[in-house]
Amino acid sequence: MTGELETGTMRILAVLAPERLPEPFAEFPTAQELGYDVEWTIFRGFYMGQEASDEAYDWWVSQFEALYQSPEFQKVRAEQGLFEFNLAGEPLDAYVRESVVEMRELARSTGLIE
Repeated sequence: MTGELETGTMRILAVLAPERLPEPFAEFPTAQELGYDVEWTIFRGFYMGQEASDEAYDWWVSQFEALYQSPEFQKVRAEQGLFEFNLAGEPLDAYVRESVVEMRELARSTGLIE
């Protein structure tokens, strides 16, 4: 959204993060500050099929953990305007599972799904 923000083609009303974001988004309030109890994190992940071996799974987890620490990845993430979200393996799995439950409940409570 950074490009749209810079060109003025998008107006940001609030961010759905638990606290204010850094620049260039620092001036925008959170939904919670505006009285809405909502948080909606956009997260990235690499998902494997259930038939993948434990060895393949562990290899990919170690690769992502190493990648997150690399200066090259940090540079690309910054250039793309992506915020740090470095979870892999079981912590990512637990986060995704918990988030799905929360998002499903939010979607139901707002009438997006039945």
